[in-house]
Amino acid sequence: ALIEINDIAELEREVFGPVLHVVRFKRENLDALVEAINHTGYGLTFGIHSRIDETISHISNRIHAGNIYVNRNIVGAVVGVQPFGGQGLSGTGPKAGGPLYLFRLLSQGNDQLPAPFNPAEPASLTLTLPGPTGETNVYRLVPRGTVLAFAQTEQGFTTQLHQITATGNRALFIDSSNTRPWLDKAEAGLREQASLIADTQIDEAGFDAVLFEGDSDGLRNLNLRLSQRKGPIMIAYGLSLEEIIQGKQYPWLGLVHEQSISTNTAAAGGNASLMTIG
Repeated sequence: ALIEINDIAELEREVFGPVLHVVRFKRENLDALVEAINHTGYGLTFGIHSRIDETISHISNRIHAGNIYVNRNIVGAVVGVQPFGGQGLSGTGPKAGGPLYLFRLLSQGNDQLPAPFNPAEPASLTLTLPGPTGETNVYRLVPRGTVLAFAQTEQGFTTQLHQITATGNRALFIDSSNTRPWLDKAEAGLREQASLIADTQIDEAGFDAVLFEGDSDGLRNLNLRLSQRKGPIMIAYGLSLEEIIQGKQYPWLGLVHEQSISTNTAAAGGNASLMTIG
């Protein structure tokens, strides 16, 4: 079925095929359209058909979707070529067949495994995957966005702030008599990436991940509170005061989204890299 609608907001839930909704828009309204799509909260797959590299890059860097397909169909992810999994209401991660899968399955033993990536090394955040001639497949890690943080000690606050900003996210700390002076003492560059929020605003605030410092009872109560929120499933990663003192860190995988981008290079005139073979 081919259905024309006037606004993305008319879609109230995911609609699976064979249904194609069409929305007409003016070029200058492209960013608004992307934001409207993101606002739905769903982000499994996203397709772009364009011959303009700048447009493709512009949209790819703004859309909240797990798998992006450029100038090709958006179904049929191949194992080992396009790790599959969405964002927001379309999935909590990790991607099936992706490098973070094993880490997410384990509750113990991750300390003995090689780190899946290093946020300080940009090269570890992007991986070129195999694929057929005429197609490129790239796996990358991108910031989740805004991270809500509960800190009970200054060391816990510092750990949370450094991990959140190191992965390109913004920090949203619970406002208290302690967090204000801690934030004031932070480096200017880090302080600019953080803000405060009242505890009473949590239920309606917008954030994409949660870090918690405290005991298991506090973490359990927080998760119960988060479960009452509308929207994507939110997982709070917790460390106890003792673990913070020992220098342990929060799971890095909880601060990033995985994204797979598959591009049909033949549609843009062929794969230029083939010209270097010979």
